[in-house]
Amino acid sequence: MKRYGKRRNKKLVYIIVLCILVILPLAGRFREAPIGRSIARWWNGKALSEAADLAGAETLQEPVEALTVHFIDVGQGDAALLESNGHFMLIDGGDNDQGDRVVTYLHEQGADRLDYVIGTHPHSDHIGGLDDVVRNFKVDRVILPEVSYDTWSYKSLVRALEEEQVITEYAAPGSRYELGAAEFMILAPGREYEDNLNNWSVAVRIVCGETSFLFTGDGEREAEADLCASGFDLKSDVLKLGHHGSSTSTTREFLEEVSPYAVVVSCGQGNDYGYPAKRTMERVEHLDVYRTDEQGTITASSDGRRIVFDALPGSTSGGQKPVDNE
Repeated sequence: MKRYGKRRNKKLVYIIVLCILVILPLAGRFREAPIGRSIARWWNGKALSEAADLAGAETLQEPVEALTVHFIDVGQGDAALLESNGHFMLIDGGDNDQGDRVVTYLHEQGADRLDYVIGTHPHSDHIGGLDDVVRNFKVDRVILPEVSYDTWSYKSLVRALEEEQVITEYAAPGSRYELGAAEFMILAPGREYEDNLNNWSVAVRIVCGETSFLFTGDGEREAEADLCASGFDLKSDVLKLGHHGSSTSTTREFLEEVSPYAVVVSCGQGNDYGYPAKRTMERVEHLDVYRTDEQGTITASSDGRRIVFDALPGSTSGGQKPVDNE
C-alpha cells in the first residue's frame, strides 16, 4: 500500500503539470476571446466596485478626452473653432466680408450654441465677422481685451453684443475656463500697450489631457517678451503663429519658450502684406507648418495624448512682397 501510494502521487504530479502546460495557453486565448474579455471586464468591475464600497466611495468612469480645433480659412484674417464633447468656442471671426462664411461653417459643425467667443483685439480682420456670429448663435460669454477702437467694425460688434444681451468680460490673465474635456487659461494682455492694438491681443492656452494649443492673436515682440516673463506655462504642442506669420512676431526666444512641434499660419493667398514673412518661416522651418493660404481650412484633433492633423504639412516659403510696416 505504501509503495502503491507513492506511484499514485507521482502520477498525480505528472497529471497536474500536464494540465498546467495545456491550460495556460488556452487561458490566454480565452481571455482574448469576446466571452473571455466580457467575463474579465465583469470580474474586474465587480472587484473594483466591491473595493470602492469597502472604501465608502463611488466608482467613477473617466471621461474620454477629446478636442478638435478648426483653423478656418477666412482669407487674410483669423478664425478658429474649438470643440470638446459638444462644447464650442470661437476665437476671432475673420473680416467683415467673412461673417457669412464663418456662420455657415459653424452651422455645418453643429455649433448651434457657443460657450465662448474671444475677440483677440479690435482689428477688423479678427472681429469683423463676430457681429454676424453673435446675431446667429446663442453665445454664453464673450471675452475681449480692455481696449476700444473707433471703427465701424468694432462699433458693430459692441452694438450686436448689447442688442443680444451677451455677457461680455475683459480678458484677465490667469483666469481659467472649462470647455468640455478641455480647459483654457487667459495669458494676456497683462498690461496696457497704448495705441499698439496688436499687442493688446488676448493670448489663450488650451489644454486637453497631455496636449496643448497656444493662440496669441497678433501679439508682437513686446507682447511675446511679456508672456515669456509672465511665469505662465507657455509650452504647447501647436502654436498659431502671431500676426499671420509677420516678422514682427514669433521671436526665437518666444519659440524656444513655447517649444511647439507644429505651427499654423492663418493668412490669405497672395495677400498684399507678404505674409508669412520669409524670416519667420526660416525660424520655424524645422517644425511642421500648416497654412490656410495653401491648404484652406485645417483641422487638428486631440484625444488627450496625441494630435492628428487632417492635412500634410505645407511649405516654409515666405511671402514675396514684404512691406516696411510689418
